[in-house]
Amino acid sequence: EKDGRKEGRKEGKRREREGGLDTSVAALVSAGVGEMALAGCGAMGVPEETVAENLPTAENDDETWEEEKRFRTELEKVKRIANPKQDPASWSIKGLATKVDLKALIRFGQTNDTMPRLVSPETTPFRKHYISGRKLAVIKNAHRKLNPARYQIAALVEEFRNEYFCLDDNHDAMLQFGDFVQYMKNTQDDDPLMIFDCDFENRYSVAHKRKGRLSEYAVPDIFAGDSLFSLVECRPPWRWLIVAPKRSGTEMHVDPLGTCAWNTLLEGLKLWAILPVEAGKHYNLESECNMWAALWFIEVGMAAAKLPEDNRPTFVLQRPGETIFVPAGRYHVVLNLTDTVAITENFASEFHFDDILRVTVKKEPEFCEKFFQRLREERNDLAERAMDLCSKESKHILQKWAKANLDCKKDLCHTADVKSTPGINRQATVDDDSEDSGFDLL
Repeated sequence: EKDGRKEGRKEGKRREREGGLDTSVAALVSAGVGEMALAGCGAMGVPEETVAENLPTAENDDETWEEEKRFRTELEKVKRIANPKQDPASWSIKGLATKVDLKALIRFGQTNDTMPRLVSPETTPFRKHYISGRKLAVIKNAHRKLNPARYQIAALVEEFRNEYFCLDDNHDAMLQFGDFVQYMKNTQDDDPLMIFDCDFENRYSVAHKRKGRLSEYAVPDIFAGDSLFSLVECRPPWRWLIVAPKRSGTEMHVDPLGTCAWNTLLEGLKLWAILPVEAGKHYNLESECNMWAALWFIEVGMAAAKLPEDNRPTFVLQRPGETIFVPAGRYHVVLNLTDTVAITENFASEFHFDDILRVTVKKEPEFCEKFFQRLREERNDLAERAMDLCSKESKHILQKWAKANLDCKKDLCHTADVKSTPGINRQATVDDDSEDSGFDLL
């Protein structure tokens, strides 16, 4: 049958070159069009000429096949980069696409989300009560400068169809936005890929050959200018555009280097679970941090909702236009219940300077050296405090950095001055079990 269709296409091409493409029933049947299909069209009063005009040509068939082959090749390549240990053909081996009842999880979120929503809170009281006090918050209309309608998937694919975006924070795994949307709409993967792009504001519009609407991004007013790491020109990745298929998510984790985080949802629904402060006493973090988000909610989250209040996670069903604030050191897991678009950012608050320094000097010494040098130039009060806080071994490192800073003038970019925030919160050290901050990728 395949050989017959192939011969029919060859015959059609030959006749077309000769200027007399035969659109008779006999010719169409020889080209691989079923007699029953043509008879059905005739019975409905559709002329044979119209049928012929709407049939795919051999060239279109070839182009479609080549495009599908290109798409599958690109997808296999990025899957191998994102997870080198797993065969791309086995990404749906557990069958979670049919096993995970997302509608049931939406109902679960509606039932267990008891978080109050803050409406346009004032900056100073919010920072004092929530950021300094390490309290979880959900804010409505925090991102006033961002119009969610401009960031729907349909609008983004129209503008950025052929632009490449990073996936899952693997900065060498990239896919064109149009290809990703095609993958997103059809994937049966157990834990689907997500766009997780830290350079999104530099993506170019297809039509206008200039930076697109993502360059309009701005930090919500209540978080603006609150990151000490902004003193350093070259710092670990700290902000991301997240475009995610349903059933995808981020595994249980704590944000790196003692940072806080905010996440603004622009389209879709996300289900969050934020563990209690002393999570290690009640949860097997070593195991749960390696569970896919969907599996965690099925195997752990639903049962955890029945625990006593002090041990129970805080569940949040995040809706478009809502911004969730996650304090430093809190373990959390996020599941996309629908296709979603979100923007998120990590920031180093002066309220948590002590913990940030202890973690950063240990986990990112190269970056911490630049950070300490900038503190000496812009915030000497914090540089002196850093010297007081450090252990004997770490203090020797800081003294070495300070001497290097005096001996060698550094070509560093001066950013906006960060004003002192009164009442630094000197809480106990946060253990940082997070993944690599990504500074080495820069």
